[in-house]
Amino acid sequence: MPRATAKGYVAIVVLLPAMACAASGRIIYVDPGQSAAAAAIIIDHNCVDLSVVPDSYLPKAAALRMLMRHASVGDGINWGLDCLAGSKPTQSACSGFPPGKYDRSNWRLENRGNPGWKAKVDDLVAQTASRAGDFDVFTMKFCYIDALGSSHPDWEYFRSRMEQLETDYPGKKFVWWTIPLTRDGQAGTDLFNAQVRSYCAANGKILFDIADIECHEPNGVKLTNAQGNEVISQNYTKEIHAGHLNPEGRVRVVSAMWHLMARLAG
Repeated sequence: MPRATAKGYVAIVVLLPAMACAASGRIIYVDPGQSAAAAAIIIDHNCVDLSVVPDSYLPKAAALRMLMRHASVGDGINWGLDCLAGSKPTQSACSGFPPGKYDRSNWRLENRGNPGWKAKVDDLVAQTASRAGDFDVFTMKFCYIDALGSSHPDWEYFRSRMEQLETDYPGKKFVWWTIPLTRDGQAGTDLFNAQVRSYCAANGKILFDIADIECHEPNGVKLTNAQGNEVISQNYTKEIHAGHLNPEGRVRVVSAMWHLMARLAG
């Protein structure tokens, strides 16, 4: 039941089946003047249970044409999507995923290397302009090497380009991402990710929070280093100073991606 809050907002407990990332227990605060369609879509560690996505949503999600530009961490995500699609039956992490159920054939992931954070943003702008008719959903992700130490992508440059894309292509969906994590933890990554999370939540954006997915253990415990920076769980990577996903980590991330695409299609 909605109730008024001290700030005049309405608190709505989201009960839609599967679409609320089941068992998250979160409350979304919506300004009374804001339409439901304008509310942010946040995909985080509460959205990794595939069993709560109704089968009826899967064909709708699979029908969406997505272009994702990425670097090496994205290669693991691409592997994970193939895993769920049933094309890696000999991998133990992929057992239980029958061919055809999680059809990702319309989701195109393209590795464009690591030319630097600015070039990656400009690449998304160029790809959208040249291929707008070919896809419904556009996205790109930074790599952990784009925010080592205290360095990080320029927030205003990234934000303004994403906003311009949404303005120029109102019929398309644009997914914002946090930066993936390393085992060490990076101050620059945390700073940039905090800006992305805050802005997306306040402005009704679509956010795939890969960092939140990576820094939470399967039991929900959040991992940080001694400085309080988020770190990826060793359950999801075998690396010490980096953060490329192992099979378990890949399945975890792409399970959340199916939540995302079901939300966009639903």
